[in-house]
Amino acid sequence: MKYLKMITILLVFISGYGLSDYISQRSLLAHKIDDYQKEILISMRLLQVYSRSCDVNAHANFSAYVEHATAAYDRLLTKAQTFPFYLTKEFINDHQESVLQFYEEISSSKQIEDQCAKTSHRPSF
Repeated sequence: MKYLKMITILLVFISGYGLSDYISQRSLLAHKIDDYQKEILISMRLLQVYSRSCDVNAHANFSAYVEHATAAYDRLLTKAQTFPFYLTKEFINDHQESVLQFYEEISSSKQIEDQCAKTSHRPSF
C-alpha cells in the first residue's frame, strides 16, 4: 500500500511536469511567431523606405534579411500546425495572411528597386 501511494504520487508528478512542459513549449512557439511578425513588419517598413528613396545598395543588402526572416516565419507556422503543437486555425490563418502580404511587399519592393536601377545613372568604369 505504501509503495502504491508513492508510485501514484510519482506518476502524478511526472505527468504534471510533462503537461506543463508541453504547455510552455506551445506558448513559447506562439510568442516566437508573434515576435517574428512584429520584427518583419518593422523590417518591411525600412525596406520600403529604401525602395522609395531608390537606395539600390541598401535595398539589395537588406532585402536578403527580410526574405530570410519571412521564410523562417513561414517555417515556424508550418511547425505550429503539426504535432505536438497544433495551434488554433485562427492563429495560423491570421499569420499565414501576414506571410502572403510580406511576400507581396517584398515582390513590389523588388520591382521598385529594378525600376530605380534601370533609371539611375551609374558611373561606368
